[in-house]
Amino acid sequence: MKRKKKLKKTLITLFLFICSLIFISVFSIFYVLQEQEHSGGIINISGRQRMLNQKLAKSTLLLIQSTNQNIRKIQKKEIRNELANFKSFHTSLLHGNDDLHIKADHSEEINNLFQQIQPSFEGIINITEEVLKIQIIPGTIPSQKSNFDILSVLLDN
Repeated sequence: MKRKKKLKKTLITLFLFICSLIFISVFSIFYVLQEQEHSGGIINISGRQRMLNQKLAKSTLLLIQSTNQNIRKIQKKEIRNELANFKSFHTSLLHGNDDLHIKADHSEEINNLFQQIQPSFEGIINITEEVLKIQIIPGTIPSQKSNFDILSVLLDN
């Protein structure tokens, strides 16, 4: 009888131990999946930023090369939209965004990286806004040198 009681007690202890290990494993997996989902969203938005930067460069090139006023209007509208998205996503990455499920709690290393890219971000915005202000007089050809200068700023950033 004593042996049965001891065996029963050992089995119950073993069962509780295994249950607690399973609970800890499930909780750990859930936590890792949540963190990966958060990181995936940030990576996705960062990828969009890169794509928007490339689209801004392409749209700006098309705008500064075009002398057709209708095409220029369309390109300016497209650039304004891309620029608004570019600013919005940057702000979301920097300060967080509940709608995009992005937290603003960055490490010091990430904050330093944001500080490093801030001049490039501002350069892209400034040159794009300057391009939007350029008025082409019908029948004239835009200066190739100024086009090159604009594009080099966009591509360098």
